[in-house]
Amino acid sequence: MFLFQILTFGFVSNSIDIVQLQQTNVYIEMASSFENCLLDSLPFANYLRRVHLDWDIKNFIVSKEIHSPIQIMCHYLDAFGLGKLDSTEIPFRGPRSISEPLNDERCQDLLEKYFLETSTPEVSSYHFLKIFTNVLADQLVRLSSSSFFKFFF
Repeated sequence: MFLFQILTFGFVSNSIDIVQLQQTNVYIEMASSFENCLLDSLPFANYLRRVHLDWDIKNFIVSKEIHSPIQIMCHYLDAFGLGKLDSTEIPFRGPRSISEPLNDERCQDLLEKYFLETSTPEVSSYHFLKIFTNVLADQLVRLSSSSFFKFFF
């Protein structure tokens, strides 16, 4: 009900508080399912104006937190792209840990190269990119913490 009221009328109130949206557009990715079956199952969604947005990786905001899934994944993809993944350890903990995040443009380029160029148009959405990022980053951290993959110098 909250989403319906705020998106349809622009404000929500109860007996004490009133919340009003400014005159700005609000975009919500409501469903990323085949032929929008999830979106069509929500009755209030029929009353909202549907606008199909062109998906652009350059609009993707990259977290600056070094331990965020996007930064973890991009550091590994960067090393992979440079051919250094097999010969370089990428530490996220300890005294030699990475302290500088990759910039937005580099991360966006890596995501475009390794995610978007190889995927079908049906999976080009922020939702699928988030799933891909979270799963891959989790697996990379787990594999990196395995003693089997440690470098001994």
